[in-house]
Amino acid sequence: MKLLTIRTRITLWYTLFMIGLVTAILGIIVEFTDMSILNNQKHELIKVVEDAAEDIEDGDDFDFYDDGVYLLKYNIQLEYIEGSIPDKFPISFPLELGRVQSMKKDGEIFYIYDKKIKDKYDNIFWIRGVIPNIQMMQLSKIIIGAAFVLLPVLVILSSLIGYFITKKAFLPVKKIQETAQKISEGNNLYMRIGLSDGKDEISMLGKTVDNMLEKLEQSFEKEKQFTSDVSHELRTPIAVIMAESEYVLQHGTSFEEAIESMESINYQVNKMSVLINQLLFFSRAEQGKIQLNYEKTDILQLMEEIIKDIKFTAESKKIAVNMISKLTVHEYYVDKMLFSRAVQNVLQNAIIHGKENGCVTIEIYEKNSYIAIKIKDNGIGISKENLNKIWDRFYQVDQSRTSQENGSMGLGLSMVKWIIEKHKGYTEVESTLGAGSTFTLFFPIKI
Repeated sequence: MKLLTIRTRITLWYTLFMIGLVTAILGIIVEFTDMSILNNQKHELIKVVEDAAEDIEDGDDFDFYDDGVYLLKYNIQLEYIEGSIPDKFPISFPLELGRVQSMKKDGEIFYIYDKKIKDKYDNIFWIRGVIPNIQMMQLSKIIIGAAFVLLPVLVILSSLIGYFITKKAFLPVKKIQETAQKISEGNNLYMRIGLSDGKDEISMLGKTVDNMLEKLEQSFEKEKQFTSDVSHELRTPIAVIMAESEYVLQHGTSFEEAIESMESINYQVNKMSVLINQLLFFSRAEQGKIQLNYEKTDILQLMEEIIKDIKFTAESKKIAVNMISKLTVHEYYVDKMLFSRAVQNVLQNAIIHGKENGCVTIEIYEKNSYIAIKIKDNGIGISKENLNKIWDRFYQVDQSRTSQENGSMGLGLSMVKWIIEKHKGYTEVESTLGAGSTFTLFFPIKI
């Protein structure tokens, strides 16, 4: 059975079910027909005897055989006088008034009805009606014979109908299987099953598989882009390191030149270290290895430490960083490390993409059940069509300014998004191209 296809198995079970159902129905029909014929024959037996008795009472003639009923006449002493006698029927069988009797003789069954009458001369007689069940048996044989002829026809017909029904019903399943096979053979994740809309289980399965393929394709494309971007980001510093080290080894003639090359190598190594740490962060995050560690934290003190850490970068671009606090309480429960990383990433972005002699304003306040960290700059801004892309890994708004120049590798905001979502918070972004951006990070207040 396991070697058969599902369609064949369903057809087989359907056929077996139909055989059982048809057999049961035909059995009921045969039984019901026998009972119906018997009741009709008994009714006919009584009717013929009553009619004959009425004829005798009126002095009319009657036939001793009428509609399959044999009529026999007995005198008052219960002796047979005349009539038509069925084959094998014993004429001495006891008479009984007003009840249909049955008796079996040599394998044949007879049904008997007796009536006591008085003719117009006041002579008392008995009229007996006898009907053999051979007629009923012949009719039953005809019905059973027809049933045995009809049964195979119905079984074959039901099997064919079941096969075509299951074939049609499994066409979507076949389409799903063929699509999956083509994807497996050709790695074409862009293919879709494309079943018509419907509320049945197979249509819903098709939609679910299509949605799964859509997500797989997106993940695959992101993975390809991710691999390409990582390769690009690593290739540049490695190329610089190799070039600087080769230059020093082959052409370095002074300590100053060696120092200059080592500074360049150190910068690139630090960049690679940052990239690798960020990639490790995402790897651990996707594997569920990063868990939040909420601790009571002085938010204002932590913010001052974050601003102090980026002070050198801000001063190098002559960007002023100002903080305004509207908090009535300073201590909140957050994951201190992840909170710092999220805020610092947004703040660094504001400085990297800010204009020289510009400013960055940090505003801290409570909104509903959240702590809000609003970071506003007057930098290059972001166009509306790019706002939904800024959270993608390795995406950089200003493609003309490379990571080599500004140190950004397009992973900071992706990390921010993950941290905020992990905290069950949310973000808001407002930006005008050429005028600056405002990022607001909302962390839920934990009690």
